[in-house]
Amino acid sequence: MSTTHVPYGSINTSPPGRGRRSRRRVRAPSRSISEAAPDTGDIYSGFDRFGRVKDSRWYDYGSAADVDRIKYGYDRNSNRIWRQNTVADALGKHFDELYGYDLVNRLKDLDRGTLNGGKDGVTDLSFAECWALDQTGNWKNYRQDDDGSGTWDLNQHRRPTLSTRSPTSANRPDQVGSRRFTTAPVT
Repeated sequence: MSTTHVPYGSINTSPPGRGRRSRRRVRAPSRSISEAAPDTGDIYSGFDRFGRVKDSRWYDYGSAADVDRIKYGYDRNSNRIWRQNTVADALGKHFDELYGYDLVNRLKDLDRGTLNGGKDGVTDLSFAECWALDQTGNWKNYRQDDDGSGTWDLNQHRRPTLSTRSPTSANRPDQVGSRRFTTAPVT
């Protein structure tokens, strides 16, 4: 008879052809079904049914309180659309985030503050970022509001400059004409 160890117990089997039945003894985990996550039906309550983190919880068993707890929401394309810090909210801090995407699922803006009840807007804005991207995903513009005042504290544009090149006497290009992007602050 051989014994195979599996989580929460073991499976005992006899060699094939001996006419004996296999015996199986497996202990169940010590977690009741009422503690299972309603969305996934299992004990991994921090994940949604697609394996994405929906609740990241740091719990202090000594004081029976959350040290940090961050919840996440996603759209149908698995883009994170909001982040909520419940411990910071309870302390009056504004660390929730709302994300916006363009039509090809590229991050285009971030607002930090306090999420509203529908988790589709931010109040008490404390920080914001915005990206403008070209067709290949390169930054055309980047803006940042450091204090949530509604004015951009940093506004960077990437402007293309066309370099002109001339061919050599052997009718071969010495250098190929190209576009270069320079980063220049906008006043």
